[in-house]
Amino acid sequence: MAKAQQDKLPKKRGRPRLERLHARYEIQITSWDFSWSFYLSGPTDRRQGRSHFKERATLTLVGHVLEPEGFKYPEALLQLVADPWLDSLVEQPAAIGSIHINDRQFTGYVPIPSNQMQVLVSSANRLLFVELNGTPLRYRKALINELHLNTAPD
Repeated sequence: MAKAQQDKLPKKRGRPRLERLHARYEIQITSWDFSWSFYLSGPTDRRQGRSHFKERATLTLVGHVLEPEGFKYPEALLQLVADPWLDSLVEQPAAIGSIHINDRQFTGYVPIPSNQMQVLVSSANRLLFVELNGTPLRYRKALINELHLNTAPD
């Protein structure tokens, strides 16, 4: 007599997927700095059909982390870097920027469209708060999914 075969679910192998967790970081801006560089591009850029010149514009915002409350790394530094090639991305990126912790300092890096840098620099002295939404810190690193710059708290 043959045994009736039971419908078995396939065993799940490997590590279980973590559910998507979200974190919100609010930073009060205390100071800012702007730097701009213009230089010749390298040979690899010229071979790829890009311009013979390059420019780099960086808006650096310094402040204190307000949220989450009692955050372990109270000092914050956020760099907004103009990226002229941002609009020509082919694939969907995983995030718009990243966070990492260096020497007890919360450091964020976000490339922005280069045509928006002029607007940000002209309003930098009025900016008071930055809100970052993304993933929670894990091994002192996280991803940024949203960036909000405000002249007043939310």
